[in-house]
Amino acid sequence: LLLGAALITVAAPPMLRRVGATSLPPGMVLAAWLGSLAGALFFGASAAIILIWPDHAPAETAVEALVRCLAAVSHAVQPWITEALAGAGAVVLSAVVARVVILGRRHARAQARLLDYHREVVCIVARSRGDDVMWLEHPMPMAYSVAGRPGFVVATDGLSQCLSSGERDAVLAHERAHLRGSHHRIVGACDVLAAVFPAVPLFAAAPSAVKTLVELTADQHA
Repeated sequence: LLLGAALITVAAPPMLRRVGATSLPPGMVLAAWLGSLAGALFFGASAAIILIWPDHAPAETAVEALVRCLAAVSHAVQPWITEALAGAGAVVLSAVVARVVILGRRHARAQARLLDYHREVVCIVARSRGDDVMWLEHPMPMAYSVAGRPGFVVATDGLSQCLSSGERDAVLAHERAHLRGSHHRIVGACDVLAAVFPAVPLFAAAPSAVKTLVELTADQHA
């Protein structure tokens, strides 16, 4: 399991970049990145749990043959080696979980403060036409989405003045696709993982790749 996690974190980024250069839909490439992240986390956490719990591993019923191999190996080595590995696995897993929780809460609080402030300001200076779009009186053509419950889109009058009605609707559909796909949360989770594992190639490369892919996915929906 540890070998599988290490293989995914090292080999996945160049393979996913090559896949992204093909004609595959961006949503499929995004799913491949997220699946690789989830697989690496699952294999790494499973390895740590089995090290801590070698006698009755949770995977025993699913992969009985693998557990028998692990049991045979554990009986062949000195007892202190198994105990040392279990202790090291417990320490590493606890440290990773603690770092994820701390950085995740810090990131969530910072984002919540920023969104609350932004929402209050937009509600004061913008106007609504009865939908999920807040319109600003500004000549610069611009549109972006603001995550939350509920999320909304901010757009400027300059957007309507520079584009046709169909082009404007396409831009708004792009921003709504970000909200429906929870792209803000996906990008935020990748940022947290990159902060927790800055030296791991897969987690370090994920934020920039995922940010590009969510934009392309929203374009596809639009």
